[in-house]
Amino acid sequence: MSEPLRTAREIADQLGFSAATIVDWAEQDRIPHFKIGRCLRFRQSEVEEWLEARRRGPALESVQGRS
Repeated sequence: MSEPLRTAREIADQLGFSAATIVDWAEQDRIPHFKIGRCLRFRQSEVEEWLEARRRGPALESVQGRS
């Protein structure tokens, strides 16, 4: 079965930001999303992967790449 889609409000509640911030990030392609018509939707698994990548941060990724 396919993964349920989440709204900007649901993602905002999960992350502790306003829905407007999540919409802004989506419009700037800063958070994984897609549109169905005019509606933004998010996959929970993609948001979790995005969060994990942000937690590790670019500094850690560049250090790991040098090993």
